[in-house]
Amino acid sequence: MTTNDYFPWDEVHEGNVFTAGTFMFKIEEINVDNYSNSGKLMPKSRFTCVEPASFQGRAHFDQYVVGTDENPTEVNPGTMGARNLKAVFKCSQTPRSDKLSELAANAAGNSLLIQFGQPVEDDYGLKSKVIGYFKIGEREVGELKSKGGSIAATPAKSAAPLPSSAPPVAKPASKPATVMCTVCNKPQPVSEYSTHIESCVGQ
Repeated sequence: MTTNDYFPWDEVHEGNVFTAGTFMFKIEEINVDNYSNSGKLMPKSRFTCVEPASFQGRAHFDQYVVGTDENPTEVNPGTMGARNLKAVFKCSQTPRSDKLSELAANAAGNSLLIQFGQPVEDDYGLKSKVIGYFKIGEREVGELKSKGGSIAATPAKSAAPLPSSAPPVAKPASKPATVMCTVCNKPQPVSEYSTHIESCVGQ
C-alpha cells in the first residue's frame, strides 16, 4: 500500500484548548451509548468551532454524567450532567423530545454558542473550562479579556444609546409641499402659490 505523503500542516491544530471567550460551534454528534469507568451513563459530545476564524475547525469534546449510583443506566434529572445536556439541546434549538436518542440525532448539525473561562489544569494537563451555553445571538463571539483577574461578560450586540450629554440629533428639514404654476410651469410653495399666481407673467 502506498501512503499519501501529504501532511496538512495548516489544517492540523496544535491542541484544542479554548481561551476565555464565546465561540460558535456546530454539533457534530452526541454519543448516547457512552459510559463512565464506573458504569454510569455519560453521553459524549463532539463540537467543531465555526467562529471566530482564528479557531475555526478546532474540536471541542464534552461529556455529561447523567447516571447515578442508584440509577446508573438512565438520565437522572438532578445531575449536573443532565442540566448541561439539556442546555446544549435548548441552546442549539433542538426540537423537544422525551427520548435521549432522538434528541441526540436531531441536535447533530445544529449550532450554539459556548462560553469558556480561563483554561484550567488537572492531572491530564490544560483543558477548556465551560462557563455556559447560549443561543446564537445571545452573546458576542470572540475572545474575552481579563479585567482585574475576572472574566468580563460580553453582551450581545445592540445599538449603543447616545450619551446623556450628547445633543439631540436634528432631523433633516422636510421640503415644503409645492404645486406647479400653470403660467410659468415652475414649482411653487403651496403657501405662496396664491400670491405668485397673481403676479406671474410666465417664463
